Amino acid sequence: MGWKVDQQPVEEGVVLIQNRTGIYNSNPRFVRVTVNNRNKGTLSLTNEGFRGMGIKKGLRYDFSVLYKMVSGKVKMHVELLNANKEIIGSTEIVPGEKKDWSKMAASFSANQTEEKGSMRLVFEGNGVIDLDMISLFPGDTWKNRPGGMRADMVQMLADMKPGFIRFPGGCIVEGFDLAQRYQWKKTVGPLEERQLIINRWNTEFAHRPAPDYFQTFGLGFLNTFSCVPM
Repeated sequence: MGWKVDQQPVEEGVVLIQNRTGIYNSNPRFVRVTVNNRNKGTLSLTNEGFRGMGIKKGLRYDFSVLYKMVSGKVKMHVELLNANKEIIGSTEIVPGEKKDWSKMAASFSANQTEEKGSMRLVFEGNGVIDLDMISLFPGDTWKNRPGGMRADMVQMLADMKPGFIRFPGGCIVEGFDLAQRYQWKKTVGPLEERQLIINRWNTEFAHRPAPDYFQTFGLGFLNTFSCVPM
């Protein structure tokens, strides 16, 4: 969902969605990428954002991912693309030989403003790597908090000095059924342990204006304003 695989030559099974084994996990899936003696540019994953990513020239972008090296060695190139698929910002990272889930991160800046951009991960080397919680955040979040909220919108809310703020609202609370209702206790703790739910707008209308609409709760109960009336 939201990702496109590009490879040349094409090999079956190079990118697979895997189910975790063992006990039940609230985050049950991850992606496994097999890099078979690949040169840069012959295997990549591209994320389209939400109908395109708004990218700002000169702004710092913070990339992070959970990874586990299954075998071999792999290099990853993180690229921001404009609407013409030209690179407008990039960095490269070399995962360590970690057999358990570990986090790696890198920051870089964009050299062009783009309203309909995207992010591409390009793989190079020879090995097998598992990836999860792939994340890209702009550096200008509210109060410069890592993984924080959109600064202009939240500052506008703060300046209004409201007596209370309803969170969450609308159909996130209702859910499609009891199993998919909002439960605040599932939105706290490490991001990778928060349970995804489907939003009712995914199936509410026959014409589906917002297909593949889910909440992964990167913004959870403890990441928001206090909802206590003043």
